[in-house]
Amino acid sequence: MGKSRKSSRNKRPRSRPRAVSATQREPDALEQVFSAYDPDELWTLIFAAATSPGNRHRSVTLGSSFAAALRASAAPASDEYQPLPSIQALSDLAATIYGIGPAREDFIPTDPTRTAFLAVGSEPLRAVPGLTERPVADLTRALRMAEAVDGRLHRRFRFGIANVVNVAMRYGDLCVRHLADAWVPAPDLKLNDDVLLPDAEHEATRVFLNLDPLDHIELGEADRKALEWMTNSASEAVFDAESPSSPFGRFLRFGDSAGAFRWVPPLFIPEIMAHAVQELVSALDRDGHARRALRSSCLNQIRQALWRFSNSLIEAPPSSEGVDSPIRGIDVQWLVPVNPSTCIAVSVIHVPDLGSTPPPRIGSVELAKQMRSQSGPVSVRMGGGRQRTISPGAEVIPLTVFVAAGHIAVPQAVGEANLALEDLTWIAETATSDDDLYAFARDLSAPDFPESFGWEAINYWEPWKANGKSFFKGGVVPTAVYFEAHAGEAEWDRAVELSDLEMALLRVGLPPIRDLRAAEVAPGPVANVAVIAGDSRYDATRGVVTAPGVDGWSLALTEPPVAVARTSLEELSADHRRFVFDLCGGLIYGFAALGDRWRSAHQAIDVPGYVLYLHTSETVSGESTSVVTPYLAPHARAVDEPVNVLWRIDVEGFADSANGDPHAANLLTGDAVFDLLRVGGMDVEAAAALRDQWRTAKPFLILEMKQARTTLNHLPDPWRLRPSDESRMVAALGRRLHGAGVEPGEYRADDANRLIREHLAPLALETLMEGIRRHDVSEVVLTGMEQLARLMDSAIHQQDDLSRVAANLSTEWDPLTRTAELSAETLQLRQCNEIVVEAALRLLDAPAEAKPITPQAWSGLLAAADAYLTATTLSERMYHQVAPAVINLSPMYELAVDDDSHPDASAWGLRNDELSRAAASVRLYGTQDDDSLQQANEGDDVEGAFQQAWGGRRRRTCSPPSPLSQSGRRSSQAERPRTSPWPKQQHGYVTR
Repeated sequence: MGKSRKSSRNKRPRSRPRAVSATQREPDALEQVFSAYDPDELWTLIFAAATSPGNRHRSVTLGSSFAAALRASAAPASDEYQPLPSIQALSDLAATIYGIGPAREDFIPTDPTRTAFLAVGSEPLRAVPGLTERPVADLTRALRMAEAVDGRLHRRFRFGIANVVNVAMRYGDLCVRHLADAWVPAPDLKLNDDVLLPDAEHEATRVFLNLDPLDHIELGEADRKALEWMTNSASEAVFDAESPSSPFGRFLRFGDSAGAFRWVPPLFIPEIMAHAVQELVSALDRDGHARRALRSSCLNQIRQALWRFSNSLIEAPPSSEGVDSPIRGIDVQWLVPVNPSTCIAVSVIHVPDLGSTPPPRIGSVELAKQMRSQSGPVSVRMGGGRQRTISPGAEVIPLTVFVAAGHIAVPQAVGEANLALEDLTWIAETATSDDDLYAFARDLSAPDFPESFGWEAINYWEPWKANGKSFFKGGVVPTAVYFEAHAGEAEWDRAVELSDLEMALLRVGLPPIRDLRAAEVAPGPVANVAVIAGDSRYDATRGVVTAPGVDGWSLALTEPPVAVARTSLEELSADHRRFVFDLCGGLIYGFAALGDRWRSAHQAIDVPGYVLYLHTSETVSGESTSVVTPYLAPHARAVDEPVNVLWRIDVEGFADSANGDPHAANLLTGDAVFDLLRVGGMDVEAAAALRDQWRTAKPFLILEMKQARTTLNHLPDPWRLRPSDESRMVAALGRRLHGAGVEPGEYRADDANRLIREHLAPLALETLMEGIRRHDVSEVVLTGMEQLARLMDSAIHQQDDLSRVAANLSTEWDPLTRTAELSAETLQLRQCNEIVVEAALRLLDAPAEAKPITPQAWSGLLAAADAYLTATTLSERMYHQVAPAVINLSPMYELAVDDDSHPDASAWGLRNDELSRAAASVRLYGTQDDDSLQQANEGDDVEGAFQQAWGGRRRRTCSPPSPLSQSGRRSSQAERPRTSPWPKQQHGYVTR
């Protein structure tokens, strides 16, 4: 979505045009043609065509036609009008007169039938994407600036940014409510398609345009003043297709000579709103108080986004100095710790502060260069002019954030990572790992990153994330790269996906999505969100600001929704905290499972939603002996407020009662659900019916109490192999092949094995050894053993959970598939950790560095180990002719391994997916106690899978735990050499 029509020319200052009568200028050719038609019928036809999803590929032509029709409507009325031609004929005429060719109609906007709900104030409003690149980001930016400067704007104009947003969004919501039902989706439009208008859309538009929008949207006095400011004379209507922000400028409606008003089609609303906001902000250019408020606002927004990746930020002490002076990127505003030896240096450029000259340097970029070129400590100038020193050897990744009053596309430069504020917030919202920002900025700012062009950073982030968190996996880096535009469509896709959550949040009194730390929707439908709670804390002695806490909430996206708080869990014991966490998750699935019965039972009562707080305590003498006791909010509930109820949970009593009984949780909470409904005003009969359904529904929580075998029952999660490190390792292999002069192409059998033996396996092993030598080798061994313990602990718990789910719960996902995935993930990570440990044992007596072992560093070791494991496994497959594979080497030296579709007749085929699912079935349905990963029943599923896949019985098949356990002998058979997992060394092998 969004225009490719981008311009670098300076924007002209805009002021409200003077009123000019239609007689003071000559009408253009299209106006003269349009003046022969009934202006109301013409307006209806072009409005309907410009609104139709099937015509969005001709937005420039239809927008120009709409402006010409507005100007023509200002001419004196005629006694007789000609019949209207087809919309195709009118648009062809406009394109011919104005010279609108394919180069002007250069993209197809997002289908408006994919509407989203966006929060404005306390109300969710329907919206369409329009023509803008980032309509959701535009709204977020506008509301942020409204909080900063609306007080100053009201003094001057009697309205502010929030009023402009309210008018535009409410009018857009009105359009969608009245027109969307008639829209015909057109998902596969092409630029050369005809302009068509379905009769249903035309008629719906006719009915809609007979309404006065002001009769159907609620506007206050300040809103009406904003609307007046966004109104122009129809005789002055202009559609500037080359405008960098809005072809219609700030004008949302146009008045004709008879005193009536004609509003623009909804397609153009997002651009008009964003442009109007920019005009208001530019009116405060000379207001020092407003400039300081805008600087402070953008710094706060950036800080909130950075807290997604680090709970603590290094910055200068809070003071007014940072916002009194222009922010031009010269200083380093923050250091974002990634690990003890790595940080991201963030500089900020407030575009209105740049003036006509660029900054002499960018602090973050200069710091990164100094760290690479100097061996001693480096002094860095922080925001406000404070100095700080960075220890030698640290890795510093530069990041520069640009902030403006409107949408900007920030160009990239070699050695830099440049983002608009909206790009940074998008990355924070969609990142899947705490080090995603580090890895992305590291790759983008790498000195060898080629010259590139991609309009804005989201066009870099989306393909990087989809490509295994890597720009290039090949061994050849291109000399220049063009990143396709309009990746910002992902932002609208997410808004559509989260629309139900947006509405639910407002109904239960929680902040909108834009103000959350995190939000995710899962099948069910259920959601989990993290709400910022409290204030940040600044430690002056360390120069560190710590992020505010977050409260977790789980929501059932029912009608009405239910929100269950996961707050104040830190004060509980580990077991109680885990119980409450699981109970919250179970409850929302329980409410969601009621589905249509829940919805229909609430049709007769007015309840926006339910908010449920859980509190753990023992049963108090003299009170109810129930393990779940509801307590009501002490104040009376207003009609538009959600129902707030607290449940006191006797954890020990609950666990004793529910132990081993899958349906116990439903029974124990049934009466509390009944009381919850009664508080909401539901009659006894309906509430009792829902309680009965709750009690007899599928279990939502299963508890099993077991005797602990060890003191530490739940270890921390193991460190994982990160996709970015895996991609970097693959690229390193490609570089090795390119440097060795290996030709691109397909490699099979002996040729593929030779490629592995001579290049891939040795490089993977060298990389692993080099990585280990950077650390204390004994610490590597200890860390590896700890990771193995964590991995098996995590896998056992997950497997047991999956077995209970498969036996008792109804899910929208397949437990068998997830079990097979878990087994594969566990095996891969276990083998990689074992390879790292064994490699480290071989280096115990070798000199090494003493860099700290961090999750990022360990992931790099795992990536090398995984490459080595893959190489040796492929070599074994080819040697034994079991499931032969083909190594594909692209012209850019990208490596890919595929099954050989034309194997030798003597080769053994292996349908590994069938074998994995059969083994997973045994684990899932034949487990006993905690030994689910070690014990398996001798079921026929595995026997049959072996028979089908291998042509033999499993007792005659031997599979070693990993390549490390095999001998280092080289096969004496010359016809099919294979890679030895390890070169012969006097240390021997580790026995497991």
